Amino acid sequence: MKSTFSDEKFSRLKKTLGVREDQEAAAALGMHKAAFSARKKRGSFPEKELRALAQQRPELGLDVEYVLTGGRLTARERSMFDSARAATLAAGSLNEADRNRMLALADRGALEHAAQNARREGMYEKIRDLLGGCTDESVQLVLTLATKCFIADSVTASKK
Repeated sequence: MKSTFSDEKFSRLKKTLGVREDQEAAAALGMHKAAFSARKKRGSFPEKELRALAQQRPELGLDVEYVLTGGRLTARERSMFDSARAATLAAGSLNEADRNRMLALADRGALEHAAQNARREGMYEKIRDLLGGCTDESVQLVLTLATKCFIADSVTASKK
């Protein structure tokens, strides 16, 4: 049987929770095993339940983006998205519907960044390996070039 992206999410969920059985994962998410199995069969991942568990049980250290995309946020990205979420929650001028829309946008942005990091992981590793044998001057030159590319991409994106 061919593995699907949804199967990979369920597998990462169990790995992250440190469980082996669907029943254990279902219990952690507050679901019945039958409901969990039905969702798994349909390829309908219980994202809402995962986010609720991560929020209710921070001691578990669940990385929601990793479970959903296979990628991880950098510390800087995590801080940026956490700050955006905190500011949205603290904004007294937003009604509940607008607040929920803003939170959903922040969550979507975090998922997109994590997925991008997963796609680029091999490239990042190759860059680290190559730069490991370079002089400090060469590393600085690569950093300068990367900065210029970032600025050019940012300008191009802002014109769209």
